[in-house]
Amino acid sequence: MKPTFVFNGNCQAMKYCLLAMQLLELNEKYTVVLLRSPEDNTPDLRWKILSHEPIGAVRVDEIFANCAVFLHQKSYWSRTFPYADRLPPQCRKISFPMLTHELLWPFYMVRPRPFPFGIEDNRRGHGERLLQNLIKKKLPPLETLAQFMATDIGQHLDLDRAGELYFDRLRNLDQEVDVPVADLIEELFRSQPLFADAAHTQLALCHYMTDQILRCAGITEQNFTKNWDGYLNFGATFPIHPQVMDHYGLQWVDHGTRYGFHPPRPHPSSVYEENQKTKEGDYGYLAYLRKHLGLPNATSCHEQGVVSGHIQTLQEGDASRHLQTLQEELAFWDALPEGPAAQAVNTWRTELLTTLGDCHRAAGETQQARAFYQRALQLNPVFYPLLPSLLEFLEQENRIDESLALLRDFIDGPNMRYCSTQEKMFLANACVKTCQHLESRYAKVSDPDDGRIYQQSLQTMLSCLDRIRTTMLNQSVFCLSFSNPKIHQPDWYHHDPSQVTVKPQVTVKP
Repeated sequence: MKPTFVFNGNCQAMKYCLLAMQLLELNEKYTVVLLRSPEDNTPDLRWKILSHEPIGAVRVDEIFANCAVFLHQKSYWSRTFPYADRLPPQCRKISFPMLTHELLWPFYMVRPRPFPFGIEDNRRGHGERLLQNLIKKKLPPLETLAQFMATDIGQHLDLDRAGELYFDRLRNLDQEVDVPVADLIEELFRSQPLFADAAHTQLALCHYMTDQILRCAGITEQNFTKNWDGYLNFGATFPIHPQVMDHYGLQWVDHGTRYGFHPPRPHPSSVYEENQKTKEGDYGYLAYLRKHLGLPNATSCHEQGVVSGHIQTLQEGDASRHLQTLQEELAFWDALPEGPAAQAVNTWRTELLTTLGDCHRAAGETQQARAFYQRALQLNPVFYPLLPSLLEFLEQENRIDESLALLRDFIDGPNMRYCSTQEKMFLANACVKTCQHLESRYAKVSDPDDGRIYQQSLQTMLSCLDRIRTTMLNQSVFCLSFSNPKIHQPDWYHHDPSQVTVKPQVTVKP
């Protein structure tokens, strides 16, 4: 066996190890190994060994004895590696922090019961303590949701003080490790999605940490962090409370952000690839919580009826019941006073209004559909699932300026870069169509003021197209570099983790 280059830690350490395994210069010199720390104290799960090379029945003692570089993860609670005496004297030891981000998820719960979305071993929607407390009251689900949205979290937590304590703890941990990160998190957490939830880092931060760890080990000067936008395919997988979002001034999510609900075992890469199902679906904030509470999808006609702006006819009885459900739900939310999460509620009301417009339009009830679309537009619906229906409505009404504004607001906002390639192509086609409408309206005008309006509007659409193109290019370049076939990777790397058997699993007796 070559000298070993050993990562020790939890799932974050595993991500760093997998990224490090892609470096040929590292693989040629070392056997790269992960000693996965257990999530509990079960003796037979004390260590899980993962390597890019077959290691047969090698014992953990041999990995330690042959270790040239040992990279150990430290947390707030565990400061030392219990088997440090098994490492050779010449072994270089480097420590890095276990990262959490309870700042954005202050009421985060690990695997509450009942499990979120009714799925055992749900490893992404871990739960929200204030919501769980309301669930225990066994109120009707919609009433539970309404009470939660009316809760002022400022009555439960001082968010300013929480921020101070979080960065104090992170800086204290920085002093214990060789790879500090507190300054970077404080600098970027408002502008970049660094974490998927309170305990799991996004790929951008994983690349940054891998870069810093390997630099500290003197292995590489490669810069993993040049293309931050290339790492982005969707926002956080666990919803961020609207008041937290507003208080910290987050720029990478807003009240129109969709959250990706992951099954218990998502694909190992968070890079969205077409024709590869990495998530069960995307939901707005309230729709996400509704799923948690087991409420039916009130906007199911988005799946049954709205496909790129086209309506498929529902069965008469189903359509009538669906319409009644939507109207009752809208009346429920309209009757509630405006609360601390009013913008998130308004996004949901906009979904209901747009879907009601879709249903009436499918039934041929043009005036009723128009009334609901008008109400939806008044709430400023910068939310992707509504765009196909609303843009088609505005086009039929010849309201090109409003179509332009709707596209501009979404494409200039934080959520366009989380769209799939198909969705980005829809946006690009909508921009092109708007340009064509502008040309038909203004191209032959002689009034200088009209000419200036035409040029400004056209330039706005061209800028939107350029942003779509740039975002798609960044993400495509990143996908290609991440899956470069010239980089040596283990056979199991691209497979479903549930189908991977890593051997051997070795028990180390203390």
